[in-house]
Amino acid sequence: VVLLAGVTAIALRLRNLGVVAALAGASLGTFLVYVAPALMILGAQCRNLAPRPQGFGGWAASAMQIFLVPLGV
Repeated sequence: VVLLAGVTAIALRLRNLGVVAALAGASLGTFLVYVAPALMILGAQCRNLAPRPQGFGGWAASAMQIFLVPLGV
């Protein structure tokens, strides 16, 4: 929501809205494809709606999710 509000505020100042549309599409598209699914899995695991992997592999998978989600990887 904050990103969308920021893009809207920028769009109010610019005359060429193609730049804003490209920025918004790239940013929100990347979030939707890469970050949102990982956040949904983490949320489901916290609410015990999805099984958590066990053992060292589970710990490593959780650590990778926590560190790589903000990067969008």
